[in-house]
Amino acid sequence: MSQFLHESLLRDVAKLKGKTITLAGCGALGSWTAEYLARAGADNFRLIDKDRVEAHNLGSQFHYKQQLGATKVKSLGQHLYRFHGARVEPHPVELNTSNALSLLLGSDVILCTFDNHKSRQILQDVCLEGRFPCVFGGMNGDHWYGHVEWAENYDNPPDPAHYAVDVCDYPLAISLVTVTSAYLYEAAVRYFIFDEKKGARIPLL
Repeated sequence: MSQFLHESLLRDVAKLKGKTITLAGCGALGSWTAEYLARAGADNFRLIDKDRVEAHNLGSQFHYKQQLGATKVKSLGQHLYRFHGARVEPHPVELNTSNALSLLLGSDVILCTFDNHKSRQILQDVCLEGRFPCVFGGMNGDHWYGHVEWAENYDNPPDPAHYAVDVCDYPLAISLVTVTSAYLYEAAVRYFIFDEKKGARIPLL
């Protein structure tokens, strides 16, 4: 019996096979979304993130204690390969105006979960100009909602003026992270299977 039975009973997940899914950001939303996609049959990932796994990440991100200090793309990539047999192309770099196009070329879909305005804006500009399908996922910790939106309709929010604790480290953050990641996963799957682009606003409380 196929490990993807739960998905194949509902829809043609074979359309995910061989598609290059680029994850721009491998923290909370990015890592959980990758896990959901791999469980549905996605088998080809490109990972972009310059950060390393820290202890406080373990409460909300799909990384292991044994991977502390490793780059997030290495940590997540090893998991996707070992547990799901996925092909992984890791890029432990910061996306910028000089490398963005080369990092994104060949992507069948791009999922952006960057946590800063500058990186999101660079990625959105390149995707709109190059007509790369790109969907953004994010969370608002002040009003407790997540949002998923395709690049054509995405309004890139400014960075918070200041914050002592990242939204992904708030109490109950894991609930909002996993729910928002599920919607981001669903947006990518429906794009491949039904050729549709749908966004969502997800209130937690």
